[in-house]
Amino acid sequence: MNGLTGKFIIKRDGSVLQLPYNNVKIIVLKSQGAVTDIIITDGGGVKYTFGGGVQESTLEHNLVYDLLQKQTITTAWMLTNVTLPNGDYIDFSYGSLTHYVNSGVI
Repeated sequence: MNGLTGKFIIKRDGSVLQLPYNNVKIIVLKSQGAVTDIIITDGGGVKYTFGGGVQESTLEHNLVYDLLQKQTITTAWMLTNVTLPNGDYIDFSYGSLTHYVNSGVI
C-alpha cells in the first residue's frame, strides 16, 4: 500500500484497532456477521478495497468427543480495487485454486 505497512485487529464490536496507529482510515463491511470487505484509505486519499467475494479460506477439522467438526475460516481478503483521489482506478481479478492436504488423521 504505497510503502505503508501495519497490522490491525477487528474487534467483536466491528471497530478497528491499528497496530501501530497509522494515518489510514479502515472500514470493515460485514454481512450476517462475517467480514466481506475491508476498505483502507491512506493519508493521500488513495482507497484500497479488499474482499468483495475474493478471499482465501481454509477448512478446519476438529475432533470433538469422537465427532468430526468442519468449519471454513477466511484467512485473507484479496486486493480487488485501488481508487485514486481523482477517480482513476485499477481493478484486480483472481483465478480459483483448490489445494488439498492430507493430515494423516482419519
